[in-house]
Amino acid sequence: MRFDPLGRCTRLDVRNVYGVLVPSWDGFADPGAGIGPADVGAHWQEMAQHTGQPMNSSLWENDPVSSTIPATAALLRVRDLAPEAEHTYLRRLRELVMAKGRNIARPEHLAAAALNIGLSEETAQQVALPLDATDLERINQERRLMHELGATAFPTLVFESAGQQIRLTGVRRYQALVAALQTLDEDAGPGTTLKAPGNTPVHLDQAFAQVLDTYPRATTREVAAAGQDDPSTETALDRTADRTGLLWAWRPTP
Repeated sequence: MRFDPLGRCTRLDVRNVYGVLVPSWDGFADPGAGIGPADVGAHWQEMAQHTGQPMNSSLWENDPVSSTIPATAALLRVRDLAPEAEHTYLRRLRELVMAKGRNIARPEHLAAAALNIGLSEETAQQVALPLDATDLERINQERRLMHELGATAFPTLVFESAGQQIRLTGVRRYQALVAALQTLDEDAGPGTTLKAPGNTPVHLDQAFAQVLDTYPRATTREVAAAGQDDPSTETALDRTADRTGLLWAWRPTP
């Protein structure tokens, strides 16, 4: 969820490439961040403070994720079965693991996430099936594409336009995103309109509603990025407190 505030304030056509951050903990190390397996919980707490995004480090105390391969396979299955729901499903998995502290290597959480975003019971069951050879080949294809794009760190944003390519890695400020877009298109930048999902132009004062209509929950940082300065004044919103932040959603209609 570290990059998600950027996605809230600029609407782009996005293709997710899943590189599998942690195939297993055997030999895991992140030299760039200076962490090993025992340091992940503390690293999450630091990143929560740095980004303003909720990151529930209790996961690493209670039920640590053993591998990101099951979640990656589930995302690729959703891409096949319900491609229009892929981004929303990815967002829900991020919420579960980072904000709620759920182990998304467990099939019950993968299935529950699919149901939560409105996919059918049959689809949810298929999403959470055990890994097979097809899943592993699809994951290998994603990893090959990641290397072809020159993505060597998690996360990496690759911008492409008219044969040009720019890569951004790590946590970046909104200004870095704007600078990259302006390099590819001099007319890009914080103008009067944004692009909503489906490529529909929307004005800035509509962007907040677009966020919650597309992704049912948003963090305080994302709400601010979408142009809503004080979400607590919105009577149509409910908030859910987390140990490192808040999630906002439309209040159900009576």
